[in-house]
Amino acid sequence: MDMTNENTSLYSRLCEPEFLYNSWLRVARKNGASGVDSQGTREFGNSLDKNISKIARALEQETYEPAPLRSVEIPKEQKGKFRRLGIPTIQDRIVFQGVNMLLQEAWISRFSPLSFAYRPNVGVSDAIRAVSDLVKSGKYWFVKGDIRGCFDELNWDILSKTLGDWLNDEPLRHLINKALRVPVVFEGRIAPRHKGVPQGSPLSPILANLYLHAFDYEMLSNHFPLIRYGDDWVTLTRSEDEAEDAYRTAEAALSRLLIEINTQKSGIGSLEEESIVFLGHKIDANGIDAGPNGWRRFARALSDLKSARTQDELSRAKGELNSLKSFYRNAGTIQ
Repeated sequence: MDMTNENTSLYSRLCEPEFLYNSWLRVARKNGASGVDSQGTREFGNSLDKNISKIARALEQETYEPAPLRSVEIPKEQKGKFRRLGIPTIQDRIVFQGVNMLLQEAWISRFSPLSFAYRPNVGVSDAIRAVSDLVKSGKYWFVKGDIRGCFDELNWDILSKTLGDWLNDEPLRHLINKALRVPVVFEGRIAPRHKGVPQGSPLSPILANLYLHAFDYEMLSNHFPLIRYGDDWVTLTRSEDEAEDAYRTAEAALSRLLIEINTQKSGIGSLEEESIVFLGHKIDANGIDAGPNGWRRFARALSDLKSARTQDELSRAKGELNSLKSFYRNAGTIQ
């Protein structure tokens, strides 16, 4: 499906110092770890005008070269398991945060309305409400899926081809493809990469959504309301046969993208007979409960309420508690 449009001005916008400055503000607010050059946000900010001008000039001349990524391992919730991040330099983060801003603006209306991760103004609560609506409509058979190594397994050729279909801006495509292929520095050695998008780059989430759009589209085209949050997804049907058909359709669609379903975290069943946990929420035919993540949010909100020192902090904590109560009251009422 050809998704090109009038995107030819995106790269020129990226080159504007004012645009790069706005991207810098987002990067600075997060105050993330430094990349391979060991430069932090404070050091970069000490010569901000000079550094922004240097980036803008390299982009205008189309000579900008992303640096290798600094490889870092962080523990997962599962004991003994680690997630490997690729940390860009501050200046690369500024550039690719800017690219992300431009792509979000250009593509936001094209993504599936049931894809909820890494998009502005939607999130986990919206995904859970969508599940609740399906359960309320009498769809009790579930297909729950997990994509094995989502970020790490994306095929560069498929991603580049999809990028070409969606983005009619050659300099920007070239820059993104260079960012995809940078090596990593691990234990003092530079190691090439051959697939995947680096977890830690501002570009990776939107590129993962782009890659999986074909999966979203195929499921929706076959009348399976796929609710996806990154690599975690679920669809609900009215019968076991429909659920089995949905699973086969999902498996085939992902296979064409050269990625696999994680069978240990995926399966078919009836919400009338068992519950599932999706995005930290417990779901069955009677409603949606907070689940582990939801109860942790309640605990944090209560703690914030007790420790509030200002009226603003008190208002925020009360607002979070009221929001959680309202959400579970509405989502949990199936009848």
